[in-house]
Amino acid sequence: MLLGPHGALHIPNPPRLSCDLPVDSPDDDAAWDEAAAACGDMIRDTIARLGDSPEWRLEVADASGTIRHLFRLTAETFDP
Repeated sequence: MLLGPHGALHIPNPPRLSCDLPVDSPDDDAAWDEAAAACGDMIRDTIARLGDSPEWRLEVADASGTIRHLFRLTAETFDP
């Protein structure tokens, strides 16, 4: 998710499902709130696919492409 009129919510992995969605947030706090809401909406489907790719990321970047916030979900298995 980029701040400003030329931005995007970016989900970089898994690479074959990578996507950018246009977003226009008035400020950094609003961008964080919008990304957090998007994560909440996507988490059920994301968890189902963590076996294929054990990490999922949603990046929030400013208009220059600098990452401002990172939401990350990982799955790990530990032997008893």
